[in-house]
Amino acid sequence: MDDERTVELLETRTVDFYGDMLVATLVPNEEQEDIQDQIFIPLRPLCTSLGVSVQGQLRRVQDDEVLGTALRPVNITLTGQGERTMQCLPLSLIPGFLFGLNPARAKPDVREKITRYRRECFRVLYRAFADQALLGRTQPAPTSSAYTSLMSSDSAAFSSSRRS
Repeated sequence: MDDERTVELLETRTVDFYGDMLVATLVPNEEQEDIQDQIFIPLRPLCTSLGVSVQGQLRRVQDDEVLGTALRPVNITLTGQGERTMQCLPLSLIPGFLFGLNPARAKPDVREKITRYRRECFRVLYRAFADQALLGRTQPAPTSSAYTSLMSSDSAAFSSSRRS
């Protein structure tokens, strides 16, 4: 991790992704003023939802040259748990995190869920390349409804009820 400074969030939302309630947080982009606020996903609830070891995945992320440099501690308040500092990745890097999961190494009861999450990432990447790079389209690639649901919690949607 480049920066151990804890990031204060602007808002937290829970998003339904294939029946799993995932936490998404909006944090200010302090690195570049001309870039909008960013959505971060806390690793602990994501790993718990997927049935994988939180500590093992955190070590894997920290050792990754791309994911590790983007990992940020964010103060998050979760219902029933109070405020906690959680290690988070930008939403844009969650597909990379998911691609690093090996369903064959997971418990049998969660293999299908991990595969479903990874399959969704493959579909989104395929559409992006097929529609934009290969077919020369300039419009954003269509996405599945599950991914669209998660992405609709974008900065514009978050902005309506930011914490002051």
